[in-house]
Amino acid sequence: MKQQLLLLLWALEVFCFSYDDDDTCTRVCGSRPLAISHGNLLRIVGGTDTLPGTWPWAVSFQFPTREGFRHFCAGSLINSRWVVSTARCFIIQKYLKVEYFRVQIGATQRSKPGPDSQNRVIKRLVDHAQFNPDYNLNNIALIELDKPVVCNDYVQPACLPDEDLDIDTLTHCYICGWGITNIKRGAKYSDILQEAQVSLITRDACNSTIQYFMRIKEEHLCAISEEATMDSCRGDGGGPLMCRTSHSERFWLIGLNSWGRGCSSGKVPGVFTFTKSFLPWIRNTMENPPMSALSPPFRP
Repeated sequence: MKQQLLLLLWALEVFCFSYDDDDTCTRVCGSRPLAISHGNLLRIVGGTDTLPGTWPWAVSFQFPTREGFRHFCAGSLINSRWVVSTARCFIIQKYLKVEYFRVQIGATQRSKPGPDSQNRVIKRLVDHAQFNPDYNLNNIALIELDKPVVCNDYVQPACLPDEDLDIDTLTHCYICGWGITNIKRGAKYSDILQEAQVSLITRDACNSTIQYFMRIKEEHLCAISEEATMDSCRGDGGGPLMCRTSHSERFWLIGLNSWGRGCSSGKVPGVFTFTKSFLPWIRNTMENPPMSALSPPFRP
């Protein structure tokens, strides 16, 4: 009976958290209608491409150039109106106004997004008020879209973790993004969404490395690629770290690609903003968004 009650409470959490009154999406987050079982052909640096619809909450942030829109960061759709990413991504506001940015949802290949993808502009950008770029603390941002997306096979909201989620039970973890796929000078961002399988490592293990000595806090997660040739890199910032248990196909959005040392070096862990640490802030921001939030509190 107790187990049934816990399952019911879990279902309600998944059911409600990604839903608001104007939501045109399904009330159950984490749906992946077109996803296939993952094989070994998973890369970000030095890898291959995802298939359409594999990660239907992946979002590309783009700014305008003379040649068209250019990708600069990633994010994750968490309901029909809101996207979560990192605050560091939007330091670019020093040079460009966010009103000019494009938010591309449901596109695996950015240059050929397909009829089911959707573009939006930013209505409201809310960086965490205590964002500290020097120490990568509170590196999280919420982006409200100008109008809701319409969910389909290629567009679905991700599941944020609940407060009781035990990350030690998570056994299958992936990252994805449109970042550069090699580290040669002049390398371009990937046109097609890349993915890589990673493993979570403890904060103690991460803090014991030369690269991160004592810089990993409770609000961080560390993950390392399962092959030395795979890693996240420039342009993958803000992108999702997604994990599931061995007993479920539903992935949890547990991390946001925050920072790292040694692009393309699979021996060095990547550091992610732990979304579970910011659930109260996320809820409060979506329920009570600030009236004027296009300019974040931090200005470089």
